[in-house]
Amino acid sequence: MVQSQDLGARDAGVFNFSWDGMTDTNIQSPDGIYRFSVEAAQGGSPVVVDALQIGTVAALVRSNSGFLLDLGALGTVDFRDVQQIL
Repeated sequence: MVQSQDLGARDAGVFNFSWDGMTDTNIQSPDGIYRFSVEAAQGGSPVVVDALQIGTVAALVRSNSGFLLDLGALGTVDFRDVQQIL
């Protein structure tokens, strides 16, 4: 794990969060592809959450199963998995 953050109590819903690339020891992380996860609890018990990621579409790719969005270094995402377009 590179870094962990406690975001405190939040109401249910969607909110934005960004990471500045710094580790828990305040050192800049090298360029690369990183994964993230989200954990949540209500009343001390874990609850299921969906972590969403924002990306810029570089290309639309046709596949056997439909269309994929090419998000560059983030990889490809099935168009049906898109939650929102800004």
